[in-house]
Amino acid sequence: MFWVVSERLELFMPRVVKYTRIGVEVYDCAENFYK
Repeated sequence: MFWVVSERLELFMPRVVKYTRIGVEVYDCAENFYK
């Protein structure tokens, strides 16, 4: 049971990390833009 969940997470996490990085970059750009 647990290893199935961890495998799903390993497949899912790269997307989360990618979108988190994109979100941080967009946030930084927006912060610099509004200063």
